[in-house]
Order: sequence, then C-alpha cells, then structure tokens
Amino acid sequence: MIVAGTVSLKMAPVVQRIYAQMPDPKWVIAMGACASVGGPFNTYAVLQGVDKIVPVDVYTIGCPPRPENLFYALLKLQDKIDTMSIAKRPTQVRLAEGMVEDFKRNVQISQTPLQPR
Repeated sequence: MIVAGTVSLKMAPVVQRIYAQMPDPKWVIAMGACASVGGPFNTYAVLQGVDKIVPVDVYTIGCPPRPENLFYALLKLQDKIDTMSIAKRPTQVRLAEGMVEDFKRNVQISQTPLQPR
C-alpha cells in the first residue's frame, strides 16, 4: 500500500480497513511529508503521520517526493523483502549491480548545487 498525501481523521478508519483486508505479506510506503508527519497541516482534523494507524515500512521524503526518491524507496522495500526468510526470494529478477550504481551516481549528480558563473 502506498499512502500518498494527507490523511484526515475521517479517512483513518478507511485506511485501517483497507490495510486489514490486504493479503499477507503487507508492505506500506508513506509517500511525502503529508503522509509521514502530517505536513504543514497541524490541525485537529489531520492525522499526524500514517504510522499511527498502520505500520510503515519505508518513508519517502519530499513534498511532493521527487521520482528519484520514490524509486529509491521502492529499492529499499525490495531490499527489505529480500531479507525475509521465505523459501524463494520474491524479487529474484533484479537490476544488474552496474545499473544500481549508475542510478545512485546520477542521483548524486542531480543533487549537487549549481556553481555560480
């Protein structure tokens, strides 16, 4: 389950019910600042973090999160799934190690500040 955006207190029971109806194994990604900590909305009607109602496996930073952050969260979730003790690893088909390193290098390049001219 990916929780993206603000969760109001009125929506919280629905999110809990959807989580309860999911088949096992269950994984949750909190996407963005609003889902993780309520964002800038510190009011009586907004839940201050979806982890108060369902267990969150991976938090994605950003408001809104950049595509690289979401992809990185999916890679982290894939690593977490790989550490599970089951007969066959569910993520047997993976990226080649060179592709992962290339992605990390490109993310680092895109996050470097621009040099003044």
